[in-house]
Amino acid sequence: MSTPGSAISGATGSVLQPRWKRVLGWSGPVPRPRHGHRAVAIKELMVVFGGGNEGIVDELHVYNT
Repeated sequence: MSTPGSAISGATGSVLQPRWKRVLGWSGPVPRPRHGHRAVAIKELMVVFGGGNEGIVDELHVYNT
């Protein structure tokens, strides 16, 4: 049994660490500031749904990074 953070026996390769990357040259609408939203990254897409600031919104934004 492996301990948290240890390598799995027989596994090869390395684990990529998440990091922020500034996106330059973007275009299109920018969502209003909000909290309580949900976001998920799927391959090169970032999907942001819902949340709100002054009331709840049902907006869906999809970004291609």
